[in-house]
Amino acid sequence: AAVRAKLKAAAWNQPQVTEASHVVVFCRLLNPSAADVDAYMARIAEVRGVPVSSLDGFRNMVAGYVENPPPHVRDLSLWSARQVYLALGFLLSAAANMGIDACPMEGFDPGAFDEILGLKGGRYASTVMATVGYRDGSDSYAGLKKVRMPESVLIERR
Repeated sequence: AAVRAKLKAAAWNQPQVTEASHVVVFCRLLNPSAADVDAYMARIAEVRGVPVSSLDGFRNMVAGYVENPPPHVRDLSLWSARQVYLALGFLLSAAANMGIDACPMEGFDPGAFDEILGLKGGRYASTVMATVGYRDGSDSYAGLKKVRMPESVLIERR
């Protein structure tokens, strides 16, 4: 409760941080390295029951990307952040499929979160969060229509 109270203050006092049953803070790896790639390959081999050597092609491709990023990737930390958003998407989809509400949130001070969570100076940094739980029956926003940009603005057909 004390940590959540601090996180709430660093999230502009948004009530979900203390009211949701779960708060998930997704963190990016700040400086991915070949050693991280090797650890990932070892995990794949372990889970799939295959020799790590069978992953050499994949390992070399990923390690090459990490060790020598292509020109359009100036900062691997930003690439790592995009990977975190993939995980966020899966959490949101899984929660929806289970009938659980989830609220993705960028409205917080990542530096303050890092300080509160003991991440400052480490290998990871807060990137995005999601609060997860069952909807409060008194939620006055729950029945409102969702507002999204029209398809004509979001999708360009060619």
